[in-house]
Amino acid sequence: MSNPQGELDSLYEVLARYSLLQRRFSKHADGNGLELRKRLLPPSGDGPADNAAGLDRWLQRQAPLPANARVLDLGCGFGASLFRWVEATGSSGVGVTRSRVQATRAAKESVRRKLGARCTFLVQDFATPLAEQFDTVLAIESLAHASDLPAVLRNVHHALRPGGHFLWLDDGTTKTTSDDPNIVALSHHWHSPSLQAIAMRRVALENAGLLLLNEIDLTSQVVSRPMQVLARQQRRLQRIRRFVPIAMVRHLADAFLGGIALEQLYASGVACYRVTVAQRPVLIP
Repeated sequence: MSNPQGELDSLYEVLARYSLLQRRFSKHADGNGLELRKRLLPPSGDGPADNAAGLDRWLQRQAPLPANARVLDLGCGFGASLFRWVEATGSSGVGVTRSRVQATRAAKESVRRKLGARCTFLVQDFATPLAEQFDTVLAIESLAHASDLPAVLRNVHHALRPGGHFLWLDDGTTKTTSDDPNIVALSHHWHSPSLQAIAMRRVALENAGLLLLNEIDLTSQVVSRPMQVLARQQRRLQRIRRFVPIAMVRHLADAFLGGIALEQLYASGVACYRVTVAQRPVLIP
């Protein structure tokens, strides 16, 4: 019997190891280049300057933190965003990931930055309840992989203090569609649910008791390569996936094939990159 969640966890671990190996041969200084998210073009108006520190600074402006705030990062990767939020705002926080490799590396980096007492990293499902509440919950390119999005959003509601903000940046679709071959390929290669329409995301937020405050479309900043380039790379990866009998290589091929399917969805105008700003309402007695 297939185990999509187990396959997704294995994919996370392989990608984490690959990212660390790739970074080792790059020229990044200690603590830099830890982001696991798509590259962004410079904005034409009000948008993040890049997919790294510029994105985190921009997100911080969308929901300023109170003093001594607590931040939860669902899908924290190697901790890049959480570190920036904690360092910039004097807050503290928790990062949640499905990958032990990511959590171990993030914990070591927090010690190097002298943030070990202010940052904690947990390996668990995004729907697993936490014992405390937070002023802000971040989810950057992570919830599209959630096997039970309604349960995750209910957990976000539970994790937020009344009045706390939820900042959710992810891929979605502009209309409800499940038969697009690239949506099918993306779900298959990434062992995750079909990419969700923005309208369905709004319904899921409302059902979880979260109040939608704002939506900001960053699709124009997403890098999309020409279709012919994507098609050539897709054929090459499919051959690797078929003929190389090494699990790690096949997992990497799956990861990149899923990425190509997502790029094709952007190139065809089906996908969008949307920031959702929501809030746990304050109940007035």
